[in-house]
Amino acid sequence: MYNTLKYFISLPKNKTSGKGEIMVQLTEIRKRAKELGISGTKMKKDELIQSIQKAEGNFPCFKSAQDDCDQSGCYWREDCLSKK
Repeated sequence: MYNTLKYFISLPKNKTSGKGEIMVQLTEIRKRAKELGISGTKMKKDELIQSIQKAEGNFPCFKSAQDDCDQSGCYWREDCLSKK
């Protein structure tokens, strides 16, 4: 379901939130957005990821889950559910 996973599977997740959660760096997110034709230089991270999700044909749900998410295979899941 999430095409994002296919692209990002080889990207390094090397930013830590301080609670052991690993997140994708914004530069890598912007790179992917550019490849999809999204001009995200003035977008916040949440908006940029939602734009990527939408461009890939997925529901733009990043950071919209209240407490839980049923999209266990989503690349953004860990970052999405973090409290930061």
